[in-house]
Amino acid sequence: VKIENEVVVPPKIYRDVMYIGTASGDLVAISLKTAEIMWTRKLFADPIVSSPEIIEDFIILKSPQEDILLINPKNGETEKFIKNDGKMPDYKIIPYSSPLVDNGTIFYGTQGGELNAVNMKFERMWKTILKEGVFHYVDTPLLLRELLITCVHGKYIIAVNKEDGRKIWEKEMEKPSMVEIYEGGIV
Repeated sequence: VKIENEVVVPPKIYRDVMYIGTASGDLVAISLKTAEIMWTRKLFADPIVSSPEIIEDFIILKSPQEDILLINPKNGETEKFIKNDGKMPDYKIIPYSSPLVDNGTIFYGTQGGELNAVNMKFERMWKTILKEGVFHYVDTPLLLRELLITCVHGKYIIAVNKEDGRKIWEKEMEKPSMVEIYEGGIV
């Protein structure tokens, strides 16, 4: 299969279909059974730099402007849309933070240092500014029991309660860092 533009984030595979975001802002669905392109949708003028998440037969994708889209995987049509209402920084940091879905809640970080939670009806549940005065990107949140763990600006590792967005703890790192969950702990 030939895709017209380069791919800058990992694809997502779900039910024998690979979903790929491209540098030209297209979302492409490829059948793994036939190795043929099922559909291509132009979603953005900018590159898709966040891997999609898939739940309940919907693709959840964060736009380069940090909007969240709920996309029908059968045809690529946008079903629902939540517009980023946060202040964007004067500079552009590419938002590689992919959404995380847990029990019907979509969690996602922004370039402005926020962590958001919306339900599958795209109603905002909560929004938390993770580090006052630090206006930088938030990595993809990770789930550890009832906590969401994320890294802000590669310098602060922060845990919040997934139910209400309340900050539980924060750790400043000496060197740029990322976080991963392994065997029930943070590494």
